Amino acid sequence: MSKLCYPTVDLFIYDLKSPLNLQGKEIEQNRQLFQSRIKDKLKDQAKFIEAEKENSDSGYQALLKPNFLILETEHIKGYFYPVLLNDTYGLLVNCSINEKIEPQAIESSLTTIEQELFKYTHHHEKLTIGKTQILSGWLTEETTNVEIIAKECYKSLVNEPEQWSSNLYGQGKFLNSHIFEIWNPFSDYLDDHLLIILFPDEATFNKAAKEIYFQDWIRLFCYRHKIMWTYHQSRTIKDVLKNYYKEVDTITKKLQLISKNTNNLDQLQARFQEIQFILDKFTRNLLELNILKETIEINLDNYLKLIEILKKKAGEESNFSFLEKFSNLTETKYLKQIDKDEASLKLGLQLLESNINALRSQIELEKSERDRNFQDLVAIIGGGAATITILDFEGKTCERLEKSWPFPQNKANILHCNDFIFNSIITPLLFLLLLVGFAIFLKWIIKKLKF
Repeated sequence: MSKLCYPTVDLFIYDLKSPLNLQGKEIEQNRQLFQSRIKDKLKDQAKFIEAEKENSDSGYQALLKPNFLILETEHIKGYFYPVLLNDTYGLLVNCSINEKIEPQAIESSLTTIEQELFKYTHHHEKLTIGKTQILSGWLTEETTNVEIIAKECYKSLVNEPEQWSSNLYGQGKFLNSHIFEIWNPFSDYLDDHLLIILFPDEATFNKAAKEIYFQDWIRLFCYRHKIMWTYHQSRTIKDVLKNYYKEVDTITKKLQLISKNTNNLDQLQARFQEIQFILDKFTRNLLELNILKETIEINLDNYLKLIEILKKKAGEESNFSFLEKFSNLTETKYLKQIDKDEASLKLGLQLLESNINALRSQIELEKSERDRNFQDLVAIIGGGAATITILDFEGKTCERLEKSWPFPQNKANILHCNDFIFNSIITPLLFLLLLVGFAIFLKWIIKKLKF
C-alpha cells in the first residue's frame, strides 16, 4: 500500500460576483451562493458582507476578520480563506490529516479529506467559474518511483486511473519537488484542474510554503479559470450570432417573394422592422464578443506576469514551464478562434446588410414605378375626358339640325342623330376604354423594349 507523509489538499473555488449586465438581485444571489460554500462554519455573515464592502474597488480583498476561519475535526485540520478578486469570489480551503508524523495510506487519507471537504464546503454545488485542487505531501524514504505515487493520488481523488496518460497535461519542478498537472483541455471548462506536488522531505515542504504564498496560487488560478470561463461564454455568443444570421437570412428570402407583389407594402414594412430588430441584437452581441476577447487578453497578461513572479520566488532549481503551456494554448487557440469568429461574423453582417439594402432599393423602385403608372393612368383618363367634351357626344349638333328642319340637305344627318348608339353615353365610354387600353399596351411595349 502506497503512503505519503502529511497529505494535504488545497481547494481553490471561484464564483462570479458581478459580470457584465448583472443586476443587483443577481449579484446578491451570487453572494449567497458563495457564502453557502462555508455556511456551516460562517456564523457571522455581517462580518463577511462588511468586509466585502470595504475597499470593494481593490483587486484583492480578504472577506473575513480575522482572515482565516479555522476548520478542525477529529480527523482533519485546516482553514477557510475567502477573498474578492475584482469581480470574482475566490475561496481557498486548506485541509490535511491531523497526523503529521506518521506516513498515511494514500487512498484512505485522501478519501477522508474528500469526505470532510464535501461536508463543510459544499464545493460540489453549482460552480460558476471553476475549481483547482493542489494535492501535496512529502515522500517516504522507501519511495523509488514518484510517478507511481502521483498515479495513486490521482486514482484516489479522481477515480479514473485509466485516464492518467491522456489527462497528464504537464510536469514541472518546484524546489526539487515533482509537479504533475492533470487536466483535459478538451473537457468542459468546469471539469477538475488538479496539481499533484510531491516533495522529497519535510524541510522542502515547509520551505515551499514560505516561498510561494497561497495568495499567489489564488490569483494564478483565478486568471486561469476566468480565461476558460470567458472562452466558454464566447462559444455561446457565437452560437447565438449564427442563429441570428440564419434568422435574418430566412426572413430576407421571404421578403424577396413578398416583394414581387408590391401591394403588400405594410407586410414588407413589418418584415423590415423585424430584420432591423434582429440586426441590432446581432451588433450588440458582436460587440460583446469583442469585449470577451479583451477580457481574455487582460487575464492572460496577468497570468503571465504572475508566472514570472513565481519563477523569481522559486529560484533557478524550479521549472514552471508547464504553466506556460496553458498560456500558449490561450494564444494559439482561444484568442485566434475568437478572432476568426469575429471576422467571419462581421463579414456575414456586411453581406446581410448589403442584401437587405439591395432588396429595399428594389422595392422602393417598384413602388415608384407603380406610383408613376398610376399617375400616367390618371393623366390618360383626364385626357380622354377632355377629348370627349371636344367630340361633342352630348348631341348639341343634333339639336341644331332639328331646328334647321325641313331643309332637305339636313335630313340624313337628323336620321343619324336618332341612332341609339350614336346618341348614347356608351359611345364616349367605349372610346375612353379604348384610349386607356391603348396607352397601357403602349407602356408595356416600351417597358419590354428597355429590357
